[in-house]
Amino acid sequence: MQPVRFIKNPWVPWVVEVNGDDLLIRCAIVTCFGGANDPQDDGDTSSGVSTKKHPELLGCALPFNIHGSACEGSPLPFFGWGVHRDGSHNDDGAQVSFEDENGKVLGPIPAIDLGPGLHTGHAGDLTEAAAKVFDTNATARDFERKMTIRIHGGAKHLKV
Repeated sequence: MQPVRFIKNPWVPWVVEVNGDDLLIRCAIVTCFGGANDPQDDGDTSSGVSTKKHPELLGCALPFNIHGSACEGSPLPFFGWGVHRDGSHNDDGAQVSFEDENGKVLGPIPAIDLGPGLHTGHAGDLTEAAAKVFDTNATARDFERKMTIRIHGGAKHLKV
């Protein structure tokens, strides 16, 4: 059995744990983006899939380490979006599960966007439809939960 490794960035309050082939972020703040209550979101995502055209989309945004972005320096390696531009599944992209403090699990769902910015201290964002799995009244204005995030196969993309 491999020893557990932790990857820390002193500018964020969460730690990435290498767990076999997966990456785990435990007990971190997850918020919500998109939907009618998010004035900062126009529906465009980094993957090219529109959350405005697909409000039912179960997806997430993660702060991947992408040069020149508000997430540069993140301990999470970028290895592709979980969907293609047309919305079809990308086997080589990031697939993510979220578990709340009550043990309720959603996923795996595709990573479709970049964020939240490291300055927020948050470890992930759910689309409004995904957040509603945990709270039927969730919107971008009022959803915040401590969750464990599992990035399936993410450890294979770490630079050793």
